[in-house]
Amino acid sequence: MALPYAIWKVSEDKELKLRLTSLQAIGANLLKVFMPSEGEAFALPPLKVMLLLTHGALQKFEHGISFEDVSDLYDDYVDNGGDQAAFMADVILPMLQVS
Repeated sequence: MALPYAIWKVSEDKELKLRLTSLQAIGANLLKVFMPSEGEAFALPPLKVMLLLTHGALQKFEHGISFEDVSDLYDDYVDNGGDQAAFMADVILPMLQVS
């Protein structure tokens, strides 16, 4: 059976559970956020949008994490070899698949 959440491996010893609920997605057209503009090849959404979605997705299982905490966690993720493209592929897309 598949897990009801995605996992963000921030570092060797830090993993967080992600699941975006409908409450966190209210007001955001997720398809529009991740679809390229007309005549444009696929482009990564702005990092702030990705982090805002991640912040919302952390609320179900990782209570009390602030947006500032998410920004610090992303910095740790980058310090451990991640980048925005990997974040999209390894964190955001799996999160959307389980949400």
